[in-house]
Amino acid sequence: MSERPDQSRELDESGNRMKTGSGEGLVVRIPVDKIRPNPFQPRKVFDQGALEDLARSIRSDGLNEPILVRKVHDDHTEFLFELIAGERRLKAVKILGEPFIEAIIKDYDDLRTKRVGLIENIQRENLNSVEVAYGIRALKDDYLGGRREQDTVLDEKSVVGTIADEIGKDRKTVERYLRIYEGITAVPEMEVLFKKHPDRISFRDARDYAGVADRLRALKKSNKREYERILKKLARSFSDRRDRESIRKAIGYLQRYFNKDEKGKDPSLLPCKPACNKMLHETADELVLNIEVQKNNGLTVQDISGIEDAVTRFLEKLHSFISPGERDE
Repeated sequence: MSERPDQSRELDESGNRMKTGSGEGLVVRIPVDKIRPNPFQPRKVFDQGALEDLARSIRSDGLNEPILVRKVHDDHTEFLFELIAGERRLKAVKILGEPFIEAIIKDYDDLRTKRVGLIENIQRENLNSVEVAYGIRALKDDYLGGRREQDTVLDEKSVVGTIADEIGKDRKTVERYLRIYEGITAVPEMEVLFKKHPDRISFRDARDYAGVADRLRALKKSNKREYERILKKLARSFSDRRDRESIRKAIGYLQRYFNKDEKGKDPSLLPCKPACNKMLHETADELVLNIEVQKNNGLTVQDISGIEDAVTRFLEKLHSFISPGERDE
């Protein structure tokens, strides 16, 4: 890894400079194994392939920009520094097996470390949409609480503009991410799914889900059984990595489920034509007969779950055959 001559200073394992030099913003080389992670890091998922690409780039061209750290003042830990920003760069250097990394040491307190780390990550580190939403909300909470270095309390209206300026995004984008955060956290079970699979969720997926999250929360209160059926389907789609579009399809299903026509009726529940009704009744009779046969042989909870899944798949398939024009008849 290339070194910055005349600017860089190397520290030994005790954190002391091996060459003289001082001053804010000085680039030093510090031991990789003496740096602990940033506890305020918004990124939860790191793409291993992307890290290896970054490591190859660093091996070839050196580290384009040093990481930011602060000193750890704690005699009960082996770490001398705490990362502020640059975790991808640090992980890539570790992949290379380098003992030192170029860094700039900052004298930041916890709150400034959190804010600078969030802004740095949102601006530079290619966070996914879920991580950006949580990061922007964390910034909003800090600003509304007046926890800045100037200790100035910002109002709800001006905080969006302040965040937009600091992270280099427009106001509308910041507002959209705040709505995404509200949507994700509206239903705890769905928040678990979003946090478990953030790397598979696009901005569009998160935005569209936020648009129906309140209705899903209302369904949970009004019809828990139906809510649990839908949640089970969504959980299956979120975890299906064989289908790249599985989450997109799941969000689309949720939108269709809550999509009301002008008369306030759910299109998926509109009555179908006589031939369709005949087929439905025949299918229902056959299904009931199969259930009775299984019941006589000892119906288990797993059997019931399998039957419910079969019925759900049948109804979804049936609904896909009905054109929009037929739904309006």
